[in-house]
Amino acid sequence: MPPLAAWTTTETGCMVHPTESLPSGDVELKAEIKRVIVEACELDIDPASIGDEEILVGTDSKLVLDSLDALQAAVAVSKRFGRRIHDGKHARRVMRTVSTLSEFIRNG
Repeated sequence: MPPLAAWTTTETGCMVHPTESLPSGDVELKAEIKRVIVEACELDIDPASIGDEEILVGTDSKLVLDSLDALQAAVAVSKRFGRRIHDGKHARRVMRTVSTLSEFIRNG
């Protein structure tokens, strides 16, 4: 992860590293998010099998990710995309689906 001094804060209070490169297209970004989640949570599934609108965490999730998995995924997303998820309430909102994570990463 880049040094904290290199990060900036967006209007919404999100920490962003200016040199982090994001995949150029929405499809590529979502595919990378899925790959990061599968790797961080050590899931034995094909990342492409995760739907963009599929619930990621909780009992309603096909992935059955728990709070520890969500924390691991949040840390991995932060490291890969340079976007910091602040707390549990923020995490529940932005980590609801791959699409909400994608929007958060693109827009901070």
